[in-house]
Amino acid sequence: MSIIQLSPTCRSCMAPIVWVRIQPSHKWTCIDPEPRLRGNLLYEPSTAKDGSALVRVATPLERTTGVALYQSHFASCPHADLWRKAQGAT
Repeated sequence: MSIIQLSPTCRSCMAPIVWVRIQPSHKWTCIDPEPRLRGNLLYEPSTAKDGSALVRVATPLERTTGVALYQSHFASCPHADLWRKAQGAT
């Protein structure tokens, strides 16, 4: 998997993370580097114009086929609330 890593670890919990762009918005998000049983993000082999890896939300069928699915680090980080934007903030 060709992934550009902007930061190898979470600044809060120091766990390894991988930075990717989520489709269709192409906004940056961090994911856990290993597939998870409760994952819902599918790695797309195509890359964005800037070379970053892309992920998208897996379909219900893809979630049942045993394909490797990844999880947003916000779902596993014990300090995720420190990084959430206030409602209405951009």
